[in-house]
Amino acid sequence: MGPLSKRLLRLGILAEAIRQIETQANAGGDIRVLPGDPAATARLRAVLGVARDDDLAPDRGLLVHVAVPGADPGPAARALAARARGQGPALAILTGPDEERRALERAFLAEDGLTIANLVHVPVLDPAHGAAAVRVAVARALGPEATAAGRRRPELRTAVARSLSQSAAREAGVMAAVGLVAGNTYAQARLTQRLAAVSGREMGAERIPEVVVAMCAGTASAILARQATRAIGPGWLVRAGVSYATTLLVADATARWLERGGAAAERPLSALRALVESRAGRDGGGDGASGPPPDPMETVRAALARVRGRGRG
Repeated sequence: MGPLSKRLLRLGILAEAIRQIETQANAGGDIRVLPGDPAATARLRAVLGVARDDDLAPDRGLLVHVAVPGADPGPAARALAARARGQGPALAILTGPDEERRALERAFLAEDGLTIANLVHVPVLDPAHGAAAVRVAVARALGPEATAAGRRRPELRTAVARSLSQSAAREAGVMAAVGLVAGNTYAQARLTQRLAAVSGREMGAERIPEVVVAMCAGTASAILARQATRAIGPGWLVRAGVSYATTLLVADATARWLERGGAAAERPLSALRALVESRAGRDGGGDGASGPPPDPMETVRAALARVRGRGRG
């Protein structure tokens, strides 16, 4: 199989990854706020963008509670512990002065099933103080469902995007360190699609141009890593560092691209098709003699079909 066929196969794998990310982005991501102090609970709902959760089943979604000094933490600690023992995500937000937060921490950790990973210390919880730390903790606790949560709740999008970017950078760095350069490319391409999903953009074939750009970025980072290895060494450390850094650069560029908005960010494939048609019309003088311009998506599909046919042969 030649280099072109390999690249097309990689594109096919990434196209399947886009479909999987689209499915993940529209399922799950539920958050249930466990009531406590009325004022603190209202602030937590505002920070997370959770208006109602009464219709959620008890075993669905992330269960989160904000604990305040002076309130009995026992009932909430037991509810969170039961959720954690059932392999569900649970998170306690501990607020107040240092000494009182340490007392709350001891009360929650006394329950079987809760660990320090289930707790977040925030001295003050309001939109101006502590909100960012709580959103990041929630994004991490949601795990694979964070994409869906960010897509549905604009309040969480920045935190989810940051969490996804850092996770992808670590993944790319590890794969590059062990010599899986192709895996590094996949990680960067999947990251661009997850960020698009979190931003609320249309998914599916429309995002193929972004995947191609991400693949080119991954190839460029691999070349840069090889050159740096020859000049610096040791190889595994340089590859990991370059992959980690370039993945964060891809994340930043994608975020800026999506933030800029416009037709190209909303529907990249349609924008590319319109550009091709426009240029083809100018080159043909507008008389139609040159025939209709090729559809970029149909060209990709036909190339993938040819590659699959060779593989079966």
